[in-house]
Amino acid sequence: MQHELDAIESNETWYLVDLSPEKHPIGCKWIFRAKHKQNNIIDMYKSHLVVKGYTQNEGIEYWDFLFSS
Repeated sequence: MQHELDAIESNETWYLVDLSPEKHPIGCKWIFRAKHKQNNIIDMYKSHLVVKGYTQNEGIEYWDFLFSS
């Protein structure tokens, strides 16, 4: 987990800010997975921090721009 957090911070993917009173935070969760070699021995463990995007409201927390031709 620490490696993933360090990568997010070094890539400046996001940063912490104060939340305004009219907004609500979007949750996140950790996904853990073990990578195996061909003989089913664990090679490494991986972790990913993902956002629970299904809690967002279109037009409030994000904008989906559709371009028509």
